[in-house]
Amino acid sequence: MSAITIRPVRAEDRPDLEEIAARTWNGTDYLPTLIDSWIADPHGGFWAAQQGHKVIGTVKLTRLTAGEWWMEGMRVHPDFHGRGVGRLLHDYLVAEAQKVGSGALRFCTNLDNIAIQKMALATGFTQRARFLRYTMRPAAQPPEQTFFRALTPADVPAVRTLLERSHFYAQTDRSLIQLRWLCRFITDSHLLELIETGKAFGWYGVHSDPWRVDGLLLGYSAPSIADPSITAFYVTYLDALPSHFATMAHEVKGWSAQLKVSEVRYMTAVSPDRLVAIEQAGWRRPTDNSGRACLFSRPLGNG
Repeated sequence: MSAITIRPVRAEDRPDLEEIAARTWNGTDYLPTLIDSWIADPHGGFWAAQQGHKVIGTVKLTRLTAGEWWMEGMRVHPDFHGRGVGRLLHDYLVAEAQKVGSGALRFCTNLDNIAIQKMALATGFTQRARFLRYTMRPAAQPPEQTFFRALTPADVPAVRTLLERSHFYAQTDRSLIQLRWLCRFITDSHLLELIETGKAFGWYGVHSDPWRVDGLLLGYSAPSIADPSITAFYVTYLDALPSHFATMAHEVKGWSAQLKVSEVRYMTAVSPDRLVAIEQAGWRRPTDNSGRACLFSRPLGNG
């Protein structure tokens, strides 16, 4: 059997990558939609594992911001599972990240993927958070009064105060979680980006004080992964002080009616009190127990 080599992905690798994607997640893998942009990305790297003339695996290192690096796109052709290909790609990416990056290298994986978790722990990663997906159907009609409003740049200090007082913020590794289970640190600069693109909302259901944010909802509308013909609202972060969280989580149902979406999805960090509050507010887990992720992180360089 010929040796496995790791090299940058090339455009001519697309057929092999599409073959891998077709046999991943029942053919719903997003990888083919990102091949071109990942090849063109000037930061990080996009690598293939090749044996003979065939690409049998791939992995991507993405620079999100200075000091924030993300490992994604780890794929191994099903015919080569159990042969150490994933470990080769993982180790190669970690070594390359150490050369070019500083700060934190992070990734998410399925809670059931024990092999990847063991690999992570053996290479300097620690588990920082676990997430479960919940969904909610919007109300038929929006309420007469809503306590949510779009945030402005002037609200950033109040949001920062809320976050720093929140134990839940620490439990999420100070992060939101987007589609593809991509986690981003909620920095002030990232908050400003979300505000400018209409993806940040404050909740004022307790004090009705414009200078004090009682809760924070970050999210956006996008085609549903399960059914692209419908639109879902993806909550990437939801937080309020514990005594008010259940009320806020319930009011999302009415507020989301104005968004004209079919469902609201939310990956919440696992915390006993948070899960109780979410379920009391009417959110529900998938019947097939899918949507279970864990976040790993390790330092890079002097980060």
